[in-house]
Amino acid sequence: MTVLTPVCLSLASFGPAQAVPAPFVVDGIITAAATVVAMVALTRWIRRGRDPLAGAPPRPHTLREDSILLVICIYLLAAAVFGGLSRWLFGGSDDLRARMLTGNAAQIAGVVACLMIVRQSFDGGVDRFFRGTRPPGRRHTVSLVIVVTVVAIGLCPWVAEATVRALHYFAPAEPITPHPTIEALRTGPLSMSMVVGLWVSAAIIAPVAEEVFFRGVLQSFLGRILPSRWAAILLTSIAFGIVHVSQIHTVIALTVLAVLIGYAYERSGSIVVPIVIHSSFNLKTLIWEAWGGVPVS
Repeated sequence: MTVLTPVCLSLASFGPAQAVPAPFVVDGIITAAATVVAMVALTRWIRRGRDPLAGAPPRPHTLREDSILLVICIYLLAAAVFGGLSRWLFGGSDDLRARMLTGNAAQIAGVVACLMIVRQSFDGGVDRFFRGTRPPGRRHTVSLVIVVTVVAIGLCPWVAEATVRALHYFAPAEPITPHPTIEALRTGPLSMSMVVGLWVSAAIIAPVAEEVFFRGVLQSFLGRILPSRWAAILLTSIAFGIVHVSQIHTVIALTVLAVLIGYAYERSGSIVVPIVIHSSFNLKTLIWEAWGGVPVS
């Protein structure tokens, strides 16, 4: 679950007497910074004339196809079991508490399954999985996280906005629905415990679960069987975008996000880096929503 809300605003939307909302102003500043950072990075890569992933730390492992299938099966089994339990506890699957219990429990089960496989398949086990095989240094890692996070939160919402506008033009009947977490926060009123639960789910549980599986397990596996790391990043990113197809307007933007996160994982070798970037991305959307942010049009 990756929370992404398109910007859905333009300066033309505001009359001369209207103040431009603060989230829109901050989005503009972040987007400008992200554009500059992305252009500088691309220019440096082109001038150097070498693969940006050259020298990226290795991640020796023995992951196989059945490892991927096992994680998926455990996730689906947990979703089925806790789905039935939540329906019994809360009287139906439409109850927000039921959806939260089912989703969070299935994701946690998936994380446990991934870590069990990592323990057996990765050189150095779970500890090396989190620390990385060859740490590039704290300063480099922090810089990597900041740069990729700025580019992601600055550019991806605008990719989603462009997709929304394209859908409005080419497929006007296609519904544009907000993410279930955003929809739940908007529907209200919710108790403080439910709001905290939604935030924890979106900003912590989902980023950990998705990154441990998609980057940690799937991308690592594909990186071993495909001819290049970029091919592994691209295929993993496409899969990541497709699983979010219920919000079809975000698929392309989340695929772009996944490419950025996948690159950061390869550069760092530590699963902590993509988790932090993903969590920051979701947290920004939640903060904007609480700030009176931008509705999906």
